[in-house]
Amino acid sequence: MIKGKVTISRRSMYKGEGKIFVSIEDRASGLTISELSMEFADFAECLTGMSYSDADVTIADTDTYQFIGKKRVTETIGIPVSARLEKTEEARRMIEDSVPDGWMLWSDGLSSQQRKRGIHQFIVCKYVVEGEE
Repeated sequence: MIKGKVTISRRSMYKGEGKIFVSIEDRASGLTISELSMEFADFAECLTGMSYSDADVTIADTDTYQFIGKKRVTETIGIPVSARLEKTEEARRMIEDSVPDGWMLWSDGLSSQQRKRGIHQFIVCKYVVEGEE
C-alpha cells in the first residue's frame, strides 16, 4: 500500500462551466495517479450519497506507473555556456546530452532566470525506492 494525497478543486479557468476536479497523487513521487472531472450537479449528488455519478476519468499513462510508490530525487546540473541559451532544438539537445545516466530531464531551465553567468542550470530527477537514495 502507498500513501497518497487527494485534492478536490474548482479551477478558475473553468469559471462558469461548473466543473469539479478530484486528483489522486502519489505522496512519494508527486505523480498524479488519476484525476476525474465532474459537473457541479453530479458532484453534489455524489456528496449526498447518490451512487454511479458521471465523471470523466484520466489515469496516468503506463510509463508513469513504474515510478508510483518511489521517491522523486532531484538535482541541479550546470553546464558551461558562452551565452544565454535560447529555446532551440540545439540547446535542448545539448542539455539532454548532459543528463547523467539513470536520470531524466525534469526542467531544461530554458524558461527560467539563470543566476550564474557562463553556466546554464537545469534540473534532473530519478525515482528511487525509499532509503536507497
